[in-house]
Amino acid sequence: MVRLSPAGDVVEQLGGEAMFPRVGLDWFSGFDLLADGNIVVANWLGHDAWGPGRTSSS
Repeated sequence: MVRLSPAGDVVEQLGGEAMFPRVGLDWFSGFDLLADGNIVVANWLGHDAWGPGRTSSS
């Protein structure tokens, strides 16, 4: 996930395959920024085409 400034500059980059190689983040179908700064992400895996994915944040 990349956060951009109004001018289009990269302000922050979160995640990436190198940082989370076993999680299987393939297609973010939605996300929500919570009041505490955490981000909740909906990750679609193609009807289990790439496995069942993670079911918890651990």
